[in-house]
Amino acid sequence: MAIIGDFCLDIYLLVDDFAGETSIETGLTTKPVFEQRFSLGGAGNVAANLKSIGVGAIEVFGVVGDDPYGREMRRIIEALGINHTYLRVQPELWQTCAYTKLYHGDREEPRVDFGNFNRLDARVGIDLLSALESRLHNLDVVVINQQLECGMHTDDIRAGIRDIIASHTGTLFIADCRKFSNEYQHAVRKINDLEGATITGNGSAGPTAVDFSDARTIAQELYQRWDRPLFMTRGEHGVLVADEDGISEIPALLFLQELDTVGAGDSMLAGIVGALGVGELPVAAADFGTLVAGVTVQKLRATGTADPDEIIELARNASYAHNPELAGAAEKAEYLEGADECIEIVADLQSVSRRKGLVRHVIFDHDGTISTLREGWPETMEQVMMWAILGNARKKLSEERAERIRRRVLNFIDQTTGVQTLVQMYGLVELVSEFGLVPKEKILSAERYKELYDEALMKFVKGRIDACSGSAEKRKDFTIRGSVEFLKGLHGHGVSLYLASGTDEKDVKREAEVLGYADYFTEIVGARGDVDHEPKRIAIGRILDIVGDGGADAVAMVGDGPVEIREARRCGGLAVGVASDEVHPGRLNVEKRKRLILAGADLIIADFLHMDRLTDLVI
Repeated sequence: MAIIGDFCLDIYLLVDDFAGETSIETGLTTKPVFEQRFSLGGAGNVAANLKSIGVGAIEVFGVVGDDPYGREMRRIIEALGINHTYLRVQPELWQTCAYTKLYHGDREEPRVDFGNFNRLDARVGIDLLSALESRLHNLDVVVINQQLECGMHTDDIRAGIRDIIASHTGTLFIADCRKFSNEYQHAVRKINDLEGATITGNGSAGPTAVDFSDARTIAQELYQRWDRPLFMTRGEHGVLVADEDGISEIPALLFLQELDTVGAGDSMLAGIVGALGVGELPVAAADFGTLVAGVTVQKLRATGTADPDEIIELARNASYAHNPELAGAAEKAEYLEGADECIEIVADLQSVSRRKGLVRHVIFDHDGTISTLREGWPETMEQVMMWAILGNARKKLSEERAERIRRRVLNFIDQTTGVQTLVQMYGLVELVSEFGLVPKEKILSAERYKELYDEALMKFVKGRIDACSGSAEKRKDFTIRGSVEFLKGLHGHGVSLYLASGTDEKDVKREAEVLGYADYFTEIVGARGDVDHEPKRIAIGRILDIVGDGGADAVAMVGDGPVEIREARRCGGLAVGVASDEVHPGRLNVEKRKRLILAGADLIIADFLHMDRLTDLVI
């Protein structure tokens, strides 16, 4: 493969403000850098990722300056084993493109850029085009990358590339150009939805996204215009692929942790290019590109690459963002007829109703799905996590940074609803370490953080349990409306019921007994202090052992957290999301609805008052 385009250097400078000094000359505080990181950006990032995923031979065609950044870029490329014979040095009117990023902990300073005023020497351009054409007999794929306004893509360079494409129809050309995608006829294109809207003049493009229906129209129009496969990225809304089979949607990946999306488009391009180069169809190439980018965005403060082991691991455990437009727009909900707008149909109704008479095993989450004894646990966990992360720095921290940390904590809690508490506490350890406000020697273990959280939570849970003991009326106060009656009805139909919770198993069993429905369940599975003992996955595994291969239609999973919905999605079972408002019974929790739909829910309910219609639909 060859890449011709804008080769850049990404520079990360990590600052430790505590070591700052006051400059005698200026009176300003210095910014001491304790670590420097250099990585390839732009076309260089594409090349690095192609090498990392296993492409055999890579040649690069571009321009660098006669400066330290150019020498560092060539050193990195050579160390990767990439042929840089045709990475030309232009000593005048050219600075190596470099993006310098200064970080104070998790806060990024305004970027310092080099290379914005470059002017390509016409002789260098002619030399590059001649070199590329001379190498085409050895190349399977040529990637055309354009990043910069003042890069190497002059009028003459673009005309020369068009001539090369027209005269070498046996080579696969793939263009990823911010400004010039419309120019390269007979090339496969990768663009984003905003670029597509600009090219076609279609769509009500906002500052960051294009409406889904407009995006499909744009993709179809550009495919018909260019007559080559098109990959149109849509950020958190995934990728649209337009080819001879029509328009296909590849959902985005869902992550729990902080991400660094710098270079994500380049790493996705590398995955797409690599897959197409070995003969994969466009949809499979887009899926693979999504995984490659999914690996790299998890690598903070670096323009990362993805190796085969990382890609395979992510593929095995990937969680995708389903129906993102619908998730963010409750007003677009469509409801099951005759259910008083209480059962939202997210999946195609036919795909749900085909399970009629097949569902014989139903797994329920507990807290927020049936029981509200632990209502308020997210607020308690937020308090414990903020206390752990801020440590003694809470008094001197700016309000802006404290709020930024709080938003991260809330997002983490939202996305991990349903997993074991101990797993969440391991995540807390990582957050404490990441923000760096607590000395390493004072960071507690996940087990100890869990003890502190349990102690805080049980201060009010114990009182509720005591109030329920021996009081049928009080029990109703601490269950989701209609849930116990629904359990009783399913049990009466001979459906096997399972209770699976991330709460400690002994506590789940005790609370189910206190609330009076423990006997309806064939098995109750909870956390046992082992992060590998995942209750919901275990419950699904046991049921699949019973029903055998192809028996996923017999399984349904009901819960208010994305974890159980994703597990149902993975095994092919029916996923019922409970967007319960535990404080205001009967109301729909819009935030829960959003995350449950993103996780892949087929149906959304607020409570169980109209479950006779659901029972009629699938039992």
